[in-house]
Amino acid sequence: MTEPVKPGLDGPDFSAYKIAGLYAVLGGLWITFSDRLLWALVKDQAWVNSLQTYKGWFYVAVTAVLLYFLIRTALARIKRLEEARRATELKFLQAQKMELVGRLASGVAHDFNNVLTAIMGLAQITMRSMDEADTRRADLEDIINFSGHAAALTSQLLAFSRKQFFQPRPLDLNAQIKTSEKMLRRAAGEAVGIEFQLAGDLWKVMADPSQVDQVLLNLAVNARDAMPQGGKLSIKAANLEVGKSLHADGEELPPGEYVMLTARDTGCGMDQATMARAFEPFFTTKELGKGTGLGLSVVHGIVEQAGGRITMESKPAEGTVFRICLPRYSGPEPAPAPAAPRELPAGGKETVLLVDDQPEILMVMRRIAESQGYTVLGAGSYEEALARAASAGRIDLLVTDILLTGKSGVDLADRLLERQPGLKALFISGQAADPGVYDRVAAKNRPFLPKPFTAEALLAKVRQALDAPAA
Repeated sequence: MTEPVKPGLDGPDFSAYKIAGLYAVLGGLWITFSDRLLWALVKDQAWVNSLQTYKGWFYVAVTAVLLYFLIRTALARIKRLEEARRATELKFLQAQKMELVGRLASGVAHDFNNVLTAIMGLAQITMRSMDEADTRRADLEDIINFSGHAAALTSQLLAFSRKQFFQPRPLDLNAQIKTSEKMLRRAAGEAVGIEFQLAGDLWKVMADPSQVDQVLLNLAVNARDAMPQGGKLSIKAANLEVGKSLHADGEELPPGEYVMLTARDTGCGMDQATMARAFEPFFTTKELGKGTGLGLSVVHGIVEQAGGRITMESKPAEGTVFRICLPRYSGPEPAPAPAAPRELPAGGKETVLLVDDQPEILMVMRRIAESQGYTVLGAGSYEEALARAASAGRIDLLVTDILLTGKSGVDLADRLLERQPGLKALFISGQAADPGVYDRVAAKNRPFLPKPFTAEALLAKVRQALDAPAA
């Protein structure tokens, strides 16, 4: 990591200008007092004239040499500043491109998640109506499983675009890595040996455990693909204190305390052209059909969403090193999360208001909830939900998509809470919206269920929200 070129008098070339200024001052003193000094030391006029001639040529020669070095330094400085300007422009253009592709990916993932929710829900509803011996159940199970694979792909799209809802908590990275060790060894394959170097006094970070697993998994898969004949992957976690801003690959790391995760492989490495595009979505050097090109872009999106930075170093035939720096968490320990229920909770007789602007999602949720005995009210918009709630008199639970036409589901919950204090709410979504909206969800510990979800997941969350104490 190197310090950036700084414009102005505080840059690294300021010493040259100080030398020039000092030389100008000394030169002026030399011209002013040298003649007097010569006359005081040498009384012979011929000697004085000869020495004055040599003195002039000496001063001209030194001045020429100094000007040469000053001009060379200035040109080198201009070149570095121009390179820095071009790098900044390229980074800005790359960020714009990533943002545009991210918006596209996020929108596609949102619509796809809605479709998957409907497919999975209807398949499960149909299965519940069949006998255990019905041979068609296997086909429906395949539909649900394939939908789950598609859901994993949309999750990667959302992670890359930084539009994935995440639930960060104080996390011991050592413990998370140890928990994921078996998964990483399976993903890397038998030909790749994995070595872990974990600092004993590692600081905690604020991160989503599932997203950390995704980062580790993608790095392991990337290393495996770079070592088709086998090799070694080293994963290291250590504390890092930054006293002043560090720069690498155009990424700035402000002063502070960090936990640095390093993944180093002995694979084929990358050239500069490949490195420049490594984090681009859908860019891959693999054969057609062998990869999606989302692995590293997903890692980049997750790290950025967590407030961290990722850099890489690589050379052909010399392997690749990824360094991820996550800010240290020094806050208080949160209360432990309630244990997940071991069995699927039973239904109930409560009144549930379901709100989603996608008719197919609303239909599936209604059928799932009614099958468990709940009284269900449905609404397709913010305004319709307010009207339904007013006519119902009292509702026990609001289940709403966060993204509604015109207004957010959080705004709807707050409005209904004014009418009915103590109302419980469950939020669902297929993508992230404005981060401020999710801050309002997380700040009040409101339950959240990402799309696509299964019937069991929806029913479990509904029961959990209803049984939770009122806020």
